[in-house]
Amino acid sequence: LVLDLRYNSGGSGTLNDPLLYALGVDAYRGFSSEKRESELYKMQLSSISSAETETDSVSVSVSTASKDSVYRIRANEVAEITKRFQGKVYCVIGDWTYSSANLFATIVKDNKLFTVVGEPTKQKPSHFGEVLFLRLPNTLIVCRMSCKQFHRPDKSKDADETLYPDVSIFRSFDDVRKGVDPVYDWIIGDIGKSVSAKSETK
Repeated sequence: LVLDLRYNSGGSGTLNDPLLYALGVDAYRGFSSEKRESELYKMQLSSISSAETETDSVSVSVSTASKDSVYRIRANEVAEITKRFQGKVYCVIGDWTYSSANLFATIVKDNKLFTVVGEPTKQKPSHFGEVLFLRLPNTLIVCRMSCKQFHRPDKSKDADETLYPDVSIFRSFDDVRKGVDPVYDWIIGDIGKSVSAKSETK
């Protein structure tokens, strides 16, 4: 099974858990977060209603995980999934893998769940998020501000500016012109090797 996230710019991170469960994952190390509360932040929280507060859905699903904890997928989120995939999974990433898609790929990479193939992403895995609307007290200008810093599961790589795949494969202009996808060519070859190895053991 190939999850091609190369042109996935994100969406709802709450979908990550049901997808991972359907792919045979029961638990994983998740993102951890830090919140730094300034006086302006506290003032805004006390004065604005929940309707004016924008919360990143991604943070809701993963921020409960600390550095050494394991995030366990909640049963009520996957109650309707009766069949789970047991085969080999590849996760493909690239320049345009952002937001929830980048978060998903980072969880896969740091937990060594599946093989990550393709090009490094342009988004830093550890990042700032959970956006709030704020009204500045003097100018009354309304702006948006991130109030949390999210750390990838493998905090030893916290400073990395990109998510590196397990297997780096770059698509050239000539590949595009000829309609060739070297990533899929590599995956097909890798599947062939696995099939051959299984045949030999039998």
